[in-house]
Amino acid sequence: MKYDKLYLIKIAKENAAYFSTVSSWNQHAQKNNLPRAMTFSYYFGSWNKAKEELFPNIEVYNPFLSDYTKEDLIRFAETYKKEFTTARNWNDFSKVQGIPSSKVYIYIFSSWNNAKKVIFNNSSVRKRYYEEDELVNIALKHNKVFTTISQWTTYSKINNLPSSKVYEQRFGSWNKAKDKIFNT
Repeated sequence: MKYDKLYLIKIAKENAAYFSTVSSWNQHAQKNNLPRAMTFSYYFGSWNKAKEELFPNIEVYNPFLSDYTKEDLIRFAETYKKEFTTARNWNDFSKVQGIPSSKVYIYIFSSWNNAKKVIFNNSSVRKRYYEEDELVNIALKHNKVFTTISQWTTYSKINNLPSSKVYEQRFGSWNKAKDKIFNT
């Protein structure tokens, strides 16, 4: 069925008690043959934008805003700088510590890399560049696990070593890297 914005506004106002969360609205809409939340999202831009426009005096819930200030987020990142490397690594760490996840940083700072730049004094967040001889020495030192891409990927993450992608980019492919390192 095709709706127009005026009709949606009328429906929302008549059923305002159920216009709180997507789940609550969709349950009510299904029972009463009303348009689902995604219809409001389509016409208004998002569910929260629909709520803001239709009920401007009601605060919209934002799951990324918390009791933590921007300064708190910066302090956590600086305190746990070693763990503040990738969003995935931070999420694993933050679950254990009970501190904000990467999603909060991304929301507040616009992106993970921007959070890193802002928090660590606008320093570059580029990954380290490895010279070919450094890569060769690392591979030789860890030759027992420098066998397959998947084995090296797991091992390199745990030991903070250059990834298989670094070797592939530097040598042209994983197999070329292995040939050059072990057959010369």
